[in-house]
Amino acid sequence: MEERQISDFVVITLGMFITWLSVGLRCYVRIFVSRTFGSDDYWMVLALFLFTAASGIGYTGIHYGIGVHAKNLNYNQLINGAKYEVVLELIYIFCTVVIKTSVGLLLLRITSVKPFYKYLIWYSIAILWVWALLTFIVVCLQCRPLEAVWNPLVQGKCLEPSLITAFAYAISAETIFFDWFFSLLPIPMLWNIKMTTQSKISVMAILSVGIVASSATIVRLKYLVAFENLTDPLYSISPVFLWSSIELSLGITAASIATLRPLLRSWHIIGFTSDRDSSNDPQRPRSSGDSENNHQICIRSRAIVRVA
Repeated sequence: MEERQISDFVVITLGMFITWLSVGLRCYVRIFVSRTFGSDDYWMVLALFLFTAASGIGYTGIHYGIGVHAKNLNYNQLINGAKYEVVLELIYIFCTVVIKTSVGLLLLRITSVKPFYKYLIWYSIAILWVWALLTFIVVCLQCRPLEAVWNPLVQGKCLEPSLITAFAYAISAETIFFDWFFSLLPIPMLWNIKMTTQSKISVMAILSVGIVASSATIVRLKYLVAFENLTDPLYSISPVFLWSSIELSLGITAASIATLRPLLRSWHIIGFTSDRDSSNDPQRPRSSGDSENNHQICIRSRAIVRVA
């Protein structure tokens, strides 16, 4: 394998490892620790399967020449490599929106959140799906028949490459926006909820780790010009392929880490202990109203404590 192929192979393999590990821990926490396995978890499991399928196709694409200069490939490799590239585009579109849907549903599990935020989250999820379906249709109709995209011997009518590139930029911009939107939204949502400051900060932190995933999307943007490189497409598309894999794996991992608070709390890690634990501190001064106040705090924060 050539250098870019090795990089792609290593990134896919590492991505598979961390996503299966993080989603596995998420399922363990939700099923056995908090016993709150819900719709957001089903969507994340679906995202994991989509990423696994994309990784399998990615391995096949590497075999057929993704990351290799066209001059070093035969006709069969060029055709198959380009075909798997298109399939990866389609899976990427849906894997991205499935991850965002899971994150949105996770935020909706904060039952004490104001109706305004619930409507905002649902509208955001709807916008994500409308845009994903529109992009999917454009990719599928970029050539008629679609086979003309990867097989130059097939006569067909195709859209301008610049239009496809524009849609690629648009979906990346949308991904970055909603990464930040869903990551920063917990701050105003939790601001006035009755929790200890330590618990509030820890919950905000773990719900905001999705910002990390947007970094890969930002880097991916600079390589999207490869969509217009028709002379050496499989070599030029390799960095986009690599950073797309990083983006999806980080998105799945970050969203799953946000659910591990009960596990971290069971390990008595500072910042993740429950409000009840902090109120039972023997060195803390007590008053006659402590019991009632602590009970109210626990009730009001239960939705937040159990959401992760």
